[in-house]
Amino acid sequence: MSARYISLATRFDLEEYALMQAVAQEAHLTITEYIRRATVEDAETRILDRRLVSIPVTAWDTFQAWADTDPAAEPMVGRMASMGATWTP
Repeated sequence: MSARYISLATRFDLEEYALMQAVAQEAHLTITEYIRRATVEDAETRILDRRLVSIPVTAWDTFQAWADTDPAAEPMVGRMASMGATWTP
């Protein structure tokens, strides 16, 4: 086995396997490729949806300095700050 990859064994019941196999075929993927892609996509989504972010103590001053800057200094942040809330008319 390559040092870059690991093998992961898991168990599925027959209905789960049949469902994944059908979707994999529809996507023109092997079931292994489908499971890997679906799992990685779910993991990335969960990471991006996290509500809490840990900032190392060593990076706190840098983060605080950035947070204290004028939003206009960051073009994208300035544009977002000038937009109204999407739920208001």
